[in-house]
Amino acid sequence: MRLLLTILPLLTFALTYPLTLRVPPTIPALPPSTRAILTTKNHTLTAPVTRANTFNFRSTDLTSLFTTQTSTKAETRSYLLDIACRDYDFVSYGLDVSSDGKMEVYRVMRGGIEVGGREEVGEAGVEVRVLRAREYYEGRAGCKSGVFGRG
Repeated sequence: MRLLLTILPLLTFALTYPLTLRVPPTIPALPPSTRAILTTKNHTLTAPVTRANTFNFRSTDLTSLFTTQTSTKAETRSYLLDIACRDYDFVSYGLDVSSDGKMEVYRVMRGGIEVGGREEVGEAGVEVRVLRAREYYEGRAGCKSGVFGRG
């Protein structure tokens, strides 16, 4: 009985958050406006950033994707996964979710072209990659130091 009581919160967490996206530990805290966006035809899911720099999609959200589309046979559906952030640009991903709960993540370029291999999503989730940090003031090519190019 005690073992069941100690494992129950872990099982509840695993069933509640089947898709966890982790930001690399080298990235400081992301702004609270940062969102992970899961998109398919006529349907969009968003997950806000947590204090631990992760994004969690609940199982009820992912299962709603199957119940909103009419299909009775087991199949796999593909989704585009983007992260919208003010301070960083992230890699875009594709996500394949099968009706039996198996999920695979892979990198995509714009236009849906798959780049690289696929990775099965486990309990630990997936670490997302950062392309670059955004700078508010961008340096201009050919601009010299000083006022109007003097000095």
